[in-house]
Amino acid sequence: MELSDCTSCADLREVVQITSPGQLAQAIRVVRGHLADGTLVEASRDIPGYLGLLQERGPWPDYIEHEFSCSCCGQRFRLVAETYHGAGGRWEPVVEARGTRSHVVPAA
Repeated sequence: MELSDCTSCADLREVVQITSPGQLAQAIRVVRGHLADGTLVEASRDIPGYLGLLQERGPWPDYIEHEFSCSCCGQRFRLVAETYHGAGGRWEPVVEARGTRSHVVPAA
């Protein structure tokens, strides 16, 4: 399955590498904005409202991984970051391969 052609989430389909606390704070801000305007909805079932629990500037848990989906087309996205060792993270669209579990689009 290819990425969606949806215009609602078109600007979210790029893989964004997160290499600093400031970039993680920015990613959280952007995702919160898209949740607030209804473009994205939470797709992770583990902790509903999880992003709302994260402070924009920290402190953050050692590991962040949460999925979202476009409210228009259902395209899934993942925010993941390893904060304890400072290994960074990324924002990425998720592609569902037929007959397999979801996998992440490789970074360009």
